[in-house]
Order: sequence, then C-alpha cells, then structure tokens
Amino acid sequence: MSSKKKNNAIIWTNCATELKDLASLLKCESLSENTHSIFKAANLLEKMKYTPSSRAKSIKKMNIDWGYNINGLVVTSASIPRGVFPANINMIRITINYEMYAVYEDYNSFCDPFKYLSIEVKIDGIDKVNGTFSSAFHIDRDLDSSSPSIESHPAYHIHFGGDCLDYHKKQYGEMLFMGAPRIMIYPMDFYLALEFIGDNFFPDKLSKMKQNVQFNKKLKDKKEKLWHPYFDALSSHWNGGSLPKNKWLADKILPQLKIQ
Repeated sequence: MSSKKKNNAIIWTNCATELKDLASLLKCESLSENTHSIFKAANLLEKMKYTPSSRAKSIKKMNIDWGYNINGLVVTSASIPRGVFPANINMIRITINYEMYAVYEDYNSFCDPFKYLSIEVKIDGIDKVNGTFSSAFHIDRDLDSSSPSIESHPAYHIHFGGDCLDYHKKQYGEMLFMGAPRIMIYPMDFYLALEFIGDNFFPDKLSKMKQNVQFNKKLKDKKEKLWHPYFDALSSHWNGGSLPKNKWLADKILPQLKIQ
C-alpha cells in the first residue's frame, strides 16, 4: 500500500473508532439507546465505504473520497429549555440526521474541510394532555453551483425549518415557514454537532459527558482542526490571517465580504 493510501486509510479507521467511542459514551450517560446508526456508520468506515442518503444525491457529481451519515439518532430530555411554548411541554425528543462528505487533501489542509454537510434536527415537545408539538432547524454547507441562489448563502449556515417537518400535513397554524434567513455558522463534524445541539437542548447531560477526559480532548482537537482555518480565513479579510498556508477565502465563507 502506498504511503498516500495508508494515510487515507488512517482517516477512515480513526473516524470509525471516534464514532464508536462516542456511541458508547452516549449509552453510558443514558443519552440515547438507539446508537445503532452510529455503529453502522463506523462499520462502513472500517470497510472504507459510505452510503449517501437520498438527500445527498448531489455528491455523485463531486470528487468525494470519504464520509459518513448517521440517521435517526434520538435523544430525550426532561430538561426543558427556557422560553418554550406551549408552556405545558414536559419532555423533548430530539432526532438528529447527520451527513458529511469530504476530500482527503482538503480535510487535512488549511481550507474548507467538507464538500457536503447536512445536519437536520427535529425537536418534538411532548405535552401529555395536548399531544406533540414539533420544530426543526437545519445546518448545511452551501453547495458549489454554476447557478447560485440570489438569496444570501454563507458557506455554512443554519436556518429554521427543514425537510424533516411534515409540511405536507399543512398543520401550519399561523406560522410562515421559509428558507431565509440563512445565518452563518461554523463547520462541524458529528462530535461538534452533538456539542452544539447539547449546549442548546440538553446542557445538563452534555455537562456530564464533558467530565469524560477523552471526549473533551476530542472536542478540543476538532475545534483546532475545523475552526482554526475557518476563523483565520475570516480574520484574514482585515489583518492577513495567521496561517500562511490557509487556502480558504473569507468571501467564500461570507459572500457579503466580497468587494463588488
């Protein structure tokens, strides 16, 4: 095996190990009992395979080397975030669909680490008297396109709603659902996505997870790998940045920085 292939294989196996460790921690902390989707993704990574979901049809046209998807991870919490309406919600159920694909060289360089990222989060608030109320948000990487949208699309953005809401039921009440605004956000692998969701919806359980030294180290390493080039690229718009090898342009992250 060539040194390049060997290095690429290490990415697959390391990611598989990380996902299995995370799944075990989720079960240990009683955060989720249905971690089979994480183990399934890890097993495919060990075989150096991936199976894109129907949502990721666009990657067939991309030069993708590796990636994984985790569908239907469910986390329940009796800790209700502030400002929830209806006010009688006594439990929330969070369903997470995560999917990421990348190129080896990009993932190991100072540049945009992903070619495709999709994080769908559906939140069901359970009221024992009045039933279940649903909300959702979506985080993704804007796809490179020869015909870009005229609306603002930061490279990585979050917006309210998403395909996981049952729009076809037309149970809108007095709500209006739109794709805009898309608010800029940083890139996330599954560890960082779980931390982001936990910080907002189950901070007490996340705090217990962060007592695990290995979990904390992984978070720190991933923030250095994925966020340092991101924020350095943004700061370089004004001060030249601190990473001389950074290939990421600020206006690719936030189009409003482009000089007309």
